[in-house]
Amino acid sequence: MKQQPAKQDGSQDYHELEAGESRACRFDRHGLTVHMPSHPRKRRVTAQAPGAVPPRKEALGINVIRAVAHLTVTADGAPVTTFDPPLTLVLDYTAADENAAGGTSRLKVFFYDPDTSLWAHFPHPTIDTSARTATVTISKLLGEHDPVGFDY
Repeated sequence: MKQQPAKQDGSQDYHELEAGESRACRFDRHGLTVHMPSHPRKRRVTAQAPGAVPPRKEALGINVIRAVAHLTVTADGAPVTTFDPPLTLVLDYTAADENAAGGTSRLKVFFYDPDTSLWAHFPHPTIDTSARTATVTISKLLGEHDPVGFDY
């Protein structure tokens, strides 16, 4: 899958994909790559700096280190909320993220689960300590700006 840097429009970074195109959409300002599978319609993938993120949610086991980005996917201007096959997200983590978590073995990735209306962890993120990345797959978004980030 080819990778291209994002275009910028103010605080938003975006990629536009033609119908049938698959691409690894790199968002350097956010330390994020979104692997977009082929789709029959033209799409736009947008990442922007996160606004509000969940506060510490001890009951849910979420202790936010930092939000990485808010994601939006649209096709012909309408939100796309389900993905089959799922999207693959590769998030870059820093030494500060690792230290805040107490080590890479405790580093997790959070998202807002539209099925439960709760903040949740991605199950089984793949942590690559040599590349300093966490890789997860996602099959649903809210259709608005979906925050993803690191927690422990």
